[in-house]
Amino acid sequence: MNEIIVNVLVQMGAYLTVILLAIFFMEWTTSGFLFPCIRCKLSRGKLTLVQVKSISGGYYKVGHIIEGMLNYKDSSKNKKQVPIPSIEYITYIGGTKAVIVDEVTNAVLKADFSSASGFDAVKYENLYVSALTSPNLQDVNLKFILVVSIIAEACAAGALWFVWLQGTEVTQTLELVKNLGAGL
Repeated sequence: MNEIIVNVLVQMGAYLTVILLAIFFMEWTTSGFLFPCIRCKLSRGKLTLVQVKSISGGYYKVGHIIEGMLNYKDSSKNKKQVPIPSIEYITYIGGTKAVIVDEVTNAVLKADFSSASGFDAVKYENLYVSALTSPNLQDVNLKFILVVSIIAEACAAGALWFVWLQGTEVTQTLELVKNLGAGL
């Protein structure tokens, strides 16, 4: 009886290891996008995903929009507050309401990465409307993240299938030993 329990615990540990490795790999490849995105999705619109662009790269945080001000904590846990000039600066990343912030200038950016002071609506209106309403994914990194996530999920499914096959073989072996022991 103890051997069966040990085998079940080993099998559960193998499943848990594969699942945790898949989650770690997805979090690592998306540069910390997974957990803040899930947290914002679960808040049902109360929280906002903040994509912070810095000199050394970008990272994702969770923030609140209160009375036209975006409040969030940066990577060193300092509270930041940035004004949002209009609704044009709120975009959607992966189906989640998001705001893109430049950490160097402490300004909110549009989806095409133009800031509030450099935008001429009269001159570039047609160009921006066609670019923002195009049905294609505009972010190359988002395409890469989607492809890598699909590949990671396929690998995780293959690994789970392999672990399940090993579990069935262990079960068959235990049944055979049990039947052989009963015949003696």
